[in-house]
Amino acid sequence: GDIKNVAAIHENWQPDNYTSLVKKLEKEDMLPAIIFKLAQSACETVAQDLSKNTAEKCDEQENIELDLLTEEEKEEVQKILNKYEQSGVYLGQDYNKEMLLRGWGVHHAGRLPQYKKLIEELFSKKLLKVVISTSKINFIKILPTDDDCDFVDVQIGSGTLMKSVVDFCVENIFAGIEKFAGLPGSIGGAVFMNARCFDISISELVYSVSYFDLSKTQVFNYQFNEADWAYKLSPFQTGNKIILSAVLRLKKCDNSKKDELSVACKKYIEERESRGHFKFPSAGSVFKNNRVFGKPSGQIIDEVGLRGMSVGDAQVAPWHGNFIINNGNATQKDVKQLVEYIVETVKNKTGFTLEPEIIFCGI
Repeated sequence: GDIKNVAAIHENWQPDNYTSLVKKLEKEDMLPAIIFKLAQSACETVAQDLSKNTAEKCDEQENIELDLLTEEEKEEVQKILNKYEQSGVYLGQDYNKEMLLRGWGVHHAGRLPQYKKLIEELFSKKLLKVVISTSKINFIKILPTDDDCDFVDVQIGSGTLMKSVVDFCVENIFAGIEKFAGLPGSIGGAVFMNARCFDISISELVYSVSYFDLSKTQVFNYQFNEADWAYKLSPFQTGNKIILSAVLRLKKCDNSKKDELSVACKKYIEERESRGHFKFPSAGSVFKNNRVFGKPSGQIIDEVGLRGMSVGDAQVAPWHGNFIINNGNATQKDVKQLVEYIVETVKNKTGFTLEPEIIFCGI
C-alpha cells in the first residue's frame, strides 16, 4: 500500500507505570509483539520514497497529514465522538480528536479512564488502524538437539530478514532454505503467507510457530500440522494473530557441503535477477497461480494484452505480467485500481478470476 499512510506510537511515550511493563515484556522477548510506537509529533517511516527505497523521518507535526480512514469511516468516527461528548465525556484537546479522525489512536491522554470505552468501540468497529513493526524481533537461535540427529531446529524472530536467515544457514551448513535466497521480507511474512519459491513452500520447513493472539491477549505455541497449510495459505491468516518467531527444521551437513550450499543460493538469486525481480520497487508477485487455469497468472495477463498497462505510476511490469512496479510515485490507490482492472479484464476475456496474493490494508 501507500507507505505515506503509516502511523505508530511515539518512542518517547513511556510514563513510569509503563516502563516496568516494557522491561518485563522485553525480558520475556514479548515487547515487539505488543508495544507499538505512536505518531505523536512524528513517527519513524511515515514517509517512504518507494522509488529510492529510503525512509525519511518527519519531525514537524503540522507537516504530517496521515489519513488512515476513508471519508465514510471519518463520518462514523465523528458520530461516535459526538455521542460521547453529548453524554458528558471529556475527550481532551482537539489534537486528540484529530488523531482519532485520522485513525491513529490518541497520545498519552488516551490512558485516561474516560477513553477506555471509546477506544474499545472504535477498535471493535475497525476504525483504529495500527501498523506494527517487527523489525526488533530479530534473532536466530540454534535449539538443542541430540548429537546423532541429522536435523537441526533453528528458532528465528519474525522480524528477521530472509537474507539473514539464509546467510546464517549457509555459514552453519544447514540445508533446506537455499531456494529462499533472494526473497525480500522477513521470516514472519514468509510464514504468514506460506511463501513459495522454486516449487518449495516455507511450510515444508516449519516445525513450530510462536504467536500472540490479540483476541485472547496471550502468547501461544503452534505445532506444525500439514492440514492447516495450503498453497499461499497458513493458519495465521485467520483471526488476530501476530507471529513472534518460527522454528524451522533443517538438515545438518558436514563441512564439505558449505560451498555447495553457497553456490545454490547464488544460483537462485541470479535466477530472480534474470526475471527482473529487482529492477523496480514492487510488492512481488501480485496474483496467485491457479492450476485449474493451466498456466501461470503472469502468462494469462500477458496474453490478454495487459503487460505494460499503467494506472498513475503503478504499472504491470513490461517484462513480467505478474509484477506491478512503482515507476516513481505510485500510491496504494493506483495499485489497487490496477489490480481491479486486471481482474476484471482477465475475467471478461478468459472467464478466469485471478486471486491477489498481496494484502491491501486500510483501503
